[in-house]
Amino acid sequence: MTRSSPNLHNRPDLYSENDDKKTQSNHLVISFKVHFHWIYPSTPLVIKLYRNISLRKFKKNVAKSCAIKIPKDCVIIWHKNLNCDGISVGEENNDKVVLKHLIKSGKVSEIKTDAMWKYLRSFWTDDVEVSIVKKELLE
Repeated sequence: MTRSSPNLHNRPDLYSENDDKKTQSNHLVISFKVHFHWIYPSTPLVIKLYRNISLRKFKKNVAKSCAIKIPKDCVIIWHKNLNCDGISVGEENNDKVVLKHLIKSGKVSEIKTDAMWKYLRSFWTDDVEVSIVKKELLE
């Protein structure tokens, strides 16, 4: 019996399939409606499943469980759980405000390398999350 990655945080409300005729055959082409796409909430199950895998394997699991590939104009970030700061997310046009708050408070790390991933994942607790964000938000 094969074990597949659970679909832990699929958010169809945050993305839509690309209607472009050239890409209709590729079901993994996604256009984001908003800047944030939460990958995995910090639950004991998620932490247990993903704490000890490589960044490459994590990206593959994201693609498999969420049925998306990480777009080239997006990056993976590691950040403090927004609920810990009492910030409401998901409201229209709130993404830049939320991310600026996190950056100012030093609670955002962009995950570019496997070494950074290995370092950060050892601190993965219920007060942090891993997300995909548009690169433009970090500029």
